[in-house]
Amino acid sequence: MRGYENRISILQHRLQEIGLCGAILFYSRDVLYYTGTAQPSYLVILPQDYFLFVRSGIQFALNEVSIPKEKVKKEHRIESIYEQLFSNLAPNSKIGVEMDILSARQFDKFKKIFHDGEFTDISPMVLRQRKKKDESEVERIKRACQTIDAGHKAILSVLKEGITELELAAAVESAHRLAGHEGIFFVRQPDFFMSRGPIASGSNLFRISGVVYTITGVGLSPSVPAGPSRREISPGDLVIVDIPTLVDGYHADQTRTYILGKASNKIKTFYKRDRRLSHR
Repeated sequence: MRGYENRISILQHRLQEIGLCGAILFYSRDVLYYTGTAQPSYLVILPQDYFLFVRSGIQFALNEVSIPKEKVKKEHRIESIYEQLFSNLAPNSKIGVEMDILSARQFDKFKKIFHDGEFTDISPMVLRQRKKKDESEVERIKRACQTIDAGHKAILSVLKEGITELELAAAVESAHRLAGHEGIFFVRQPDFFMSRGPIASGSNLFRISGVVYTITGVGLSPSVPAGPSRREISPGDLVIVDIPTLVDGYHADQTRTYILGKASNKIKTFYKRDRRLSHR
């Protein structure tokens, strides 16, 4: 519990340094980082206090949180939070919110309710803090890396002539899930979409979608133009697999390149050149 309260304490200190009267966090990954639960909530952090207002799933939250339970309240109305904690704001008091993921409609609602306040972007501050991992976080990342390894080991047993990219992806994802992958990954930007992760082979390696600016795969339809397709893999094909995992809230990602059968002289030349470049 002290670890989570220490995270909140660090943010409180920074609020004081830049003169904010408080911060309202609602993005599930940030709420999870500071409290231990990802239930839909508003985490209100004041310079000298904090409260978690759970919008729904209060019993789950009470069982999951790593902060004192007396700091957890059931409340879904941001108007009530304003009345409880911010109604005595001095004019133009600054309040931190996660501007990078706050929708225009949410922002408009916040402005109407917090009419005496001035909102500022606290996301850079939160992300800087989250960059530095403690021991418990490092351990979770290690477990996520182990799930990645399970997926790559599965490839060695199922990659064969005639298997489709989709079938290969399914085998990798199954191994990930059985090893503890939670079946989702998070990218902190609006309207980002992708399959579970890129797989591409043969000619598809040269078909790069605008969704992601590196190897992507072509996907199953224009609805999600990234990830594995139904293309059958043939001898001599290069296969790139880049499917991330998530364990206990922490990601791992490792891209590996495989070849079905023996590599051509052209591929061997590419490989040798890349090894030379990587060792410079």
